[in-house]
Amino acid sequence: IIAGGVGSFEPRKLSLKDTDKFEGKSIFYSVKNKDNFKNKNISIFGGGDSALDWALELSKSSKITLIHRRKDFRGAQHTLEEIKKLEKQGKITIKTPFQLQSIDGDKKIESIYVKNEEDKVEKIDTDYVLGFFGLLMLFMSVSAWFTHLFVCFTDDRWGFLIAGALMFPIAIVHGIGIWFGIW
Repeated sequence: IIAGGVGSFEPRKLSLKDTDKFEGKSIFYSVKNKDNFKNKNISIFGGGDSALDWALELSKSSKITLIHRRKDFRGAQHTLEEIKKLEKQGKITIKTPFQLQSIDGDKKIESIYVKNEEDKVEKIDTDYVLGFFGLLMLFMSVSAWFTHLFVCFTDDRWGFLIAGALMFPIAIVHGIGIWFGIW
């Protein structure tokens, strides 16, 4: 069993230039408190279970636009059926196949522009953008962790091995330290 711990994965982010200035303010890749999004215009990007589940949940108290780059969604069929019902009721708007083209706003997002395969551009007024594109493995962290494991096993450093197992960052720092000859 390999337990990578928190920090070995990070969300795949929007590829549009200058989105980082909005991250943590108007662009999020996870939802920590759904009440922060209450009574807002929310644009959700993605086609998997996370995007569909959050579109369904947040539609109870907010206006949702679900945007996916493909025509078909990959999430659970039952959830997609529920979302299609909400679309017919006017509670969710679905835009497929569309991708983010640009963002309007200075300190916070005011609107976004999305473009489809025929180069049709649409403006969407939005308060928040949620992106659910999957996770990326941080190979440096995992490589450092494996270095930590190898050295601890081969040099009989059992205390350090246990410390690295309890606190993943200790293992990362130790592994990187080994690379640079500190340990």
